[in-house]
Amino acid sequence: MHKKTYIILVIVGTFLLVSFLPLFNYSVDRWRVLHSDYAHYYAGRSPNKTFLKTKYLIEHPHQAQSILMGSSNGGYIDVTRIEKNMYNMKYNFGLLAIHLQNLKTMLKEGVKIKTLWVGINDYVIWKDPKDYENSFERSPYKAVLWEDIKTYMFYLFREPEMMDWYLFKGRYRLLKSDIITHPHPHTEAQKREKEHLKNPQKWKEHMRQAKASLLRYDDTTYRIDAAIEEIGELKRVCEEHGIALTLFIYPAFYKTYLAYNQKKMEIFKSKLATVMPYYDFYRLDDDAYDALKWQDSMHFAYSRGNEMVDAIKAKKYLVTKENIKEHLTILKEEAYRHLKLQKGIYRLHPSLVGALTATLFDLHDSNASYTNATKQFLLKRDETGVTMDISGNDPELILPALAIKKEKVFLSLVLDSPRRALFRIYYKERVDDDYSEAKTIRYRLHKGVNRFAFALPAKYIENRLRINLSDQKGAYKIKTFTLSY
Repeated sequence: MHKKTYIILVIVGTFLLVSFLPLFNYSVDRWRVLHSDYAHYYAGRSPNKTFLKTKYLIEHPHQAQSILMGSSNGGYIDVTRIEKNMYNMKYNFGLLAIHLQNLKTMLKEGVKIKTLWVGINDYVIWKDPKDYENSFERSPYKAVLWEDIKTYMFYLFREPEMMDWYLFKGRYRLLKSDIITHPHPHTEAQKREKEHLKNPQKWKEHMRQAKASLLRYDDTTYRIDAAIEEIGELKRVCEEHGIALTLFIYPAFYKTYLAYNQKKMEIFKSKLATVMPYYDFYRLDDDAYDALKWQDSMHFAYSRGNEMVDAIKAKKYLVTKENIKEHLTILKEEAYRHLKLQKGIYRLHPSLVGALTATLFDLHDSNASYTNATKQFLLKRDETGVTMDISGNDPELILPALAIKKEKVFLSLVLDSPRRALFRIYYKERVDDDYSEAKTIRYRLHKGVNRFAFALPAKYIENRLRINLSDQKGAYKIKTFTLSY
């Protein structure tokens, strides 16, 4: 082929490809942003609610006088219970920084807002809003020409996926919907709860098997001060525009609460109280354990949403800078009471253990005894802490028999692992039983710092626990290893 002809074909091919891509993405428009489509969404596919709802309210400002902002939990709140014409601006994984941006955008465009309720999830203190800049489902509307052009280009020139081809071929129907124009998703939540209540025992068993909803939470990086600054700015903007602001923290299912670093939440709540009053439903109370109060391990049931609205209107669970210390003490006592009442073995975050418990055993104590059953580790204690050098795959550390007149004992660990490995606890129902794989608690260690704890019946402590810190060789730095009650 002649060189000149080849170059022309490459240029023409490139032009056709570049022209086809935006046309294809526009025709599919999976998130309905390119069409500003307020009346449809694909079956089983979520539109970009934060973009579409913000743009819609700017174009229909009469619907924006009172607004609820928050995460998908807002779908389980009947906003008409708050105010008759309140608009539900909830969207998946709602964040304070995005709420603030949406609010500023609407106000800049002349929208008059009188009432604003904002619901907060625990993940606002660690989930980075910058992640949303490259999210097709949550990229916000900015009402700035160049910024919005960049957003549309982001959608038009994205790399198509197989799902887009399915949409193009009509495998998923484009459904009519009012989730943007008249968002009252609580009606669906109400139906779901009625279904669960038809067979409450079945639903209780379903929730018993449910896992915690942690959304890739890793307990290493926090943005507490940034979240507090966002709330401070939200408050300032509301005061400047005469908006009545109500702030509240959503509740958490007990399994999610137990897996979370509650010391970080205490810090957040303490700092928040100095900025403005808020309503706190995030606690380990009876409702956190009541399966019938939950849709899944992240979303509460419709009736629980109604109870929260009623409590706020009655000014219950209000936290201020004057009562924050007393409030946190009550939450700790409440949590500890529930931890003792729960039967069997369960995992929890070590931050829940310590403040209201007494130490029974501490591996850091030079007088603490143990048995090195297989001689596959060497324990070193010095001023920097405890290190376990493991030389085999079965390093059995057997704790002493500790008799205690308590129902529950808590084993807390913080350890720095050089690699991924398997941590195991072997327990016995009777003192003369043999250790077995059937009576084993397993926990997957990741490389780096691992923080975890277990609540166990006290009889297992009396029958001597066997701890296999890892099934991999190496030096493991043990920062915390305690038994408490």
